[in-house]
Amino acid sequence: MYNREANRRYRAKHRARIRAYKRAVYQREHPLQVMKCAICGTDITGRSDKRYCSRSCRKKAAYRRSTFRQHVPCRYCGATFESIRGARFCSTKCRAAFNEDRDRRGKLEWYRRHRSERAAYLKAFREVVLRRLGLTCARCGTSVLPVRKLHLHHVNHDGEADRIIHKKNLRLMYARWAALPDEELRRTVAILCATCHRRHHVARHQEEQQA
Repeated sequence: MYNREANRRYRAKHRARIRAYKRAVYQREHPLQVMKCAICGTDITGRSDKRYCSRSCRKKAAYRRSTFRQHVPCRYCGATFESIRGARFCSTKCRAAFNEDRDRRGKLEWYRRHRSERAAYLKAFREVVLRRLGLTCARCGTSVLPVRKLHLHHVNHDGEADRIIHKKNLRLMYARWAALPDEELRRTVAILCATCHRRHHVARHQEEQQA
């Protein structure tokens, strides 16, 4: 059985032995190699990650990296410029514009993904409500397929439902309808085909104008 306190005491007591064992394992997995110094070309013996023979060569390499110049195209406007220290943009304006475009693309991608997830969620809730109501038009009695051609008409208007529809929160509205009992659902929502739904709202609009 694992005992954390006993393990801690063992590591504290044999710390030097554990370090020596890890060092031996590392040396066995990374044997010494003979290679050339990246600056002066002197033969050096060391691990695979060693590149310089002395501290002076390491300083020379750092200086070369800091003063290295090359002609590269700008990542935003494409103009060729003299790059220092690996610069990728010809000016601060190009860098700011590139970052702004990247943020805009990231937000657009998030919006597309969020919109597709929301559409799938709404479609599932809508089909639940439609199948509970029978998939037939309440006015003409025809069964219209596919399901996307059927409309959900709001019959019973109350304050909460009107506020939900005004905010265009279809997710909350469909979830509220799906949780209603069958009788109350039929008093609240009705299925209409596209033609009947359009005729109903046109007639209602004409009545409101005449009144």
